[in-house]
Amino acid sequence: GKVKAETADATLQFNGEEVVWLLAEEQVMSDRPVRFQQIDDDVVVGRAQGNQVIYDISTQLAMLTNDAVVVLQDPPIKVTGNVLEWNKSDNIVNAPERVTVFNRKEKVTAVGDVAQGDLETQIFQMDGNVIVTAERNQARLRSDELTWTVSDQRIVAEGNVLYRQTDPVFNLKGPRAVGRLEDETIVVSGGRVVTEVIPDS
Repeated sequence: GKVKAETADATLQFNGEEVVWLLAEEQVMSDRPVRFQQIDDDVVVGRAQGNQVIYDISTQLAMLTNDAVVVLQDPPIKVTGNVLEWNKSDNIVNAPERVTVFNRKEKVTAVGDVAQGDLETQIFQMDGNVIVTAERNQARLRSDELTWTVSDQRIVAEGNVLYRQTDPVFNLKGPRAVGRLEDETIVVSGGRVVTEVIPDS
């Protein structure tokens, strides 16, 4: 059947098919899909779900696995991965495995091997094989590390940076890049910077 529950302060609701409540450990567990809704002033401000879940009531930490998703309304961010750790009290998402962060409003996607996102400050730190794409202008950036401030779309990329845009078509390579991918204001700097301009055919 359907199980529905709510925290005493009514800031978190969750529902699922089957939930095990470990009273002594103050944990809720399920090996079936569970969906959380974060509530603020009777308005849903965020959602989280996973096909397997462990939620620690005292620390407000949810371990979401197997198609894990955390969605915010403002900013309109969707975080997906196989494993996500969502700390409700600190408003932080950790991804110890490959993760995708998508800004639904700006249509910017960032993918990395691991990440941490502070949902309050709207800053995501991504490490390992980072790829960022902007849907509107087809700009693309690759790097070893990335800090993305969602509120102003500012990015700081470090290590083996490759920036590519389509209009006009050119590539930039260097050790560091700073700027805004969405409006194509990227400065690649530090060490040897290579610019490749690709003429129209």
